Amino acid sequence: MGTRTRLRPVLMTASVASLGFLPMALSHGSGAEVQRPLATVVIGGLLIATFLTLFVLPILYILFEKTHMKSKVSTPLKTVSIFLFLLVGNSLSAQQIMTYDEMISVGKNQNLHLKQARFETAYHQKNNRSNLGLAPTDFSVEFGKINSDLFDEKISVVQKIPFPTYFQKQRNVNQQRIKKAKMQEKLGEQVFEKKIADQYVAWQYWQLKQAILKKNLKIYEDFLAKASLRFQKGESNRAEVSMAKIRFQNLKNEAVFIQSQLQSICWNLQNLLQIEEPIEPKTEQDFFLPQKQIGTTSAQIEVEKEKLLINQMQVDVEKTKRLPEFSVGYFNQSFKELNDKRYQGLMVGVAVPLFSGSIRSNIESAEVLVQMQENQLQIEQKNWSNQVQQINNEIDALDKVLTSYQSVQWPETQLLQQTISQQLLSGEINYLDWVVQNDQVIQIQNQFADQLLQRNQSVITFNFLTNE
Repeated sequence: MGTRTRLRPVLMTASVASLGFLPMALSHGSGAEVQRPLATVVIGGLLIATFLTLFVLPILYILFEKTHMKSKVSTPLKTVSIFLFLLVGNSLSAQQIMTYDEMISVGKNQNLHLKQARFETAYHQKNNRSNLGLAPTDFSVEFGKINSDLFDEKISVVQKIPFPTYFQKQRNVNQQRIKKAKMQEKLGEQVFEKKIADQYVAWQYWQLKQAILKKNLKIYEDFLAKASLRFQKGESNRAEVSMAKIRFQNLKNEAVFIQSQLQSICWNLQNLLQIEEPIEPKTEQDFFLPQKQIGTTSAQIEVEKEKLLINQMQVDVEKTKRLPEFSVGYFNQSFKELNDKRYQGLMVGVAVPLFSGSIRSNIESAEVLVQMQENQLQIEQKNWSNQVQQINNEIDALDKVLTSYQSVQWPETQLLQQTISQQLLSGEINYLDWVVQNDQVIQIQNQFADQLLQRNQSVITFNFLTNE
């Protein structure tokens, strides 16, 4: 009766509101770009709310009712309601799965720091002709007794022109600043790729740790059940059960921690890509990152070289200020005492910087900046060379260790776990001995994951340093 009574009012209420917004949803006139999305959202919300009110809520009510109605719920009805509930839940918590290359592509378009670097490049490109223009043209008008006791007027136009070599020197500086900005942009992209790669290998690391933990968690869960059964039969003591519970709970706590680390990586990637949707990296089968060949330089060193060239060119610009400056002009004036005609002429001048103490100081300071940048470049080159060699040696050592793990230790740990489990079931060893030996197996497996993470992080740093 309740359904019959409320069906018509609910449908009428939703229909009236939906039909009222229908003209907005179908409009194409002025303001339609604002009205149509609003109307679509409202109509969709009303339809979904009506569906939930008429179907989902009654199903859930019937499903969870604790009275006699509980016995009347059929299995298909339960299945449908649970499916709808899970569907809604999954839609709210769904994460976008992206590969490494997809994250790089999206991040280069969305990351604000990379956009800032591109803006800086565009700024220098637009500012390419700065400092290349002439000084403002001087216009002057004179009135009064210029030539005689009579009232005359004089009009003058004067233009100052720097020494011709100044423009070429300044143009070279501007072009070099553009090259430096582009190199900075490239370096920023490489830093971004390194950050994505760091998060990606961290995701692989915690995924591997999680896989190791899940396997051992299942083992400890099984043995906890067996230990409890043995205790009930009087075949073991309470200490064995307590130890099994403690160890099993420790592994569950570790599982929670690993899940939090994975979630943190997802947040970090979302922040790096600066997108609204949650993101999850797509796990690759190959956990070993490829190592590039050792290069001759890096983007950071190239940036330092560009800074050095700019400083050297700036010295040349400062030296041009010691050269003379020319001026040309035109004048037109009256001479009423002589006649009513106007007289005109041209002016040519040369300005020589006789007092050039400030210019000399600017040149010397610019030369000091060149020396500072040369020293900084040498520091960067030596640090780069030492760091590349050190990391390369570290990668070689870790590759040997991981090869040993894969060929010897990892298979042996699998065999050891099977052996000690059989020995425990047969009574050859007690539970304490089994825990000690199994913990050693877990430790070796986790060491493999730790060494793999260290190796991949070193490869990422190596590839970043050798990426020209």
